[in-house]
Amino acid sequence: MFKVLAISCALFSVSAFAMKTAPTVNPLVRRSNFVMKRAVDFEGIVKLSGCSGSIIRFKGAPKTNKAIVMTNGHCLPVTSPKQVIVNKPTKLGASVGFFDGKAALHRLPLSKVIYATMKDTDVTFYEGTLSYAEIEDQFKTEAFTLDDSIVRLGTAITIVSGYWETSTSCEAEAIAPVLREDAYTWRNSIRYSSKCMTKGGFSGSPVIEVNTRTIVGIHNTGNNGKLDCSDMNPCEQDESGTVIFDVPNRRYAQQVHQFYDCLNDKYEIDITVDGCSVAKP
Repeated sequence: MFKVLAISCALFSVSAFAMKTAPTVNPLVRRSNFVMKRAVDFEGIVKLSGCSGSIIRFKGAPKTNKAIVMTNGHCLPVTSPKQVIVNKPTKLGASVGFFDGKAALHRLPLSKVIYATMKDTDVTFYEGTLSYAEIEDQFKTEAFTLDDSIVRLGTAITIVSGYWETSTSCEAEAIAPVLREDAYTWRNSIRYSSKCMTKGGFSGSPVIEVNTRTIVGIHNTGNNGKLDCSDMNPCEQDESGTVIFDVPNRRYAQQVHQFYDCLNDKYEIDITVDGCSVAKP
């Protein structure tokens, strides 16, 4: 995982988990020495002070709903393998930056953490103060659609980092039944092919199916040369705990499609819904 110093201009928590420190930046300011790749769609990509993210919408959700920002749980940060945060108000003034279709940055205030965990997956969902319709009307920016099924192997993907204002592309190579990093365990993680390389600040980046605006996973970690399952060196295991993949320096994303089973009739995340299997407090 990647160490982050803060998630927005008003959340100054420090992550205890680090592959490499991502220096704090102002999430509302473009990098003057970076040029975005023209072929990459940055519309709806989120920039946080030490992480990346995206504005996402569930299929069928009305545009009158408040917009959802998705990033990693360890970007909040969640600090325990079993910790689950539900409907917690953000600090006064909390916000993130997001890009429109012309790569201009805008501010999106946040109202609460809808859900966050690092158990089985690594995700934080924030609620913004603006609706999808308001963001489209004011900033000409549409949300990405979150896929409702597991990614197909061989799918061409792009991991887009708002923090770095860049991307990396490859294919979804395999599904790891168990990915373990230190005290953390994730299920059915997506392993990228070797062409995708990331660094600190990519945490929380959406994994997007190429030539679509569909998010199939959320980037959260990468192996740094060891296969000992230690911090900064996740390893793939089977259900018995045996390491089943022995190639170092690979990057991974976590599943998020399972949250479709946790939507109420308003298309809001509600973990009390029958059939919702995500981690509970």
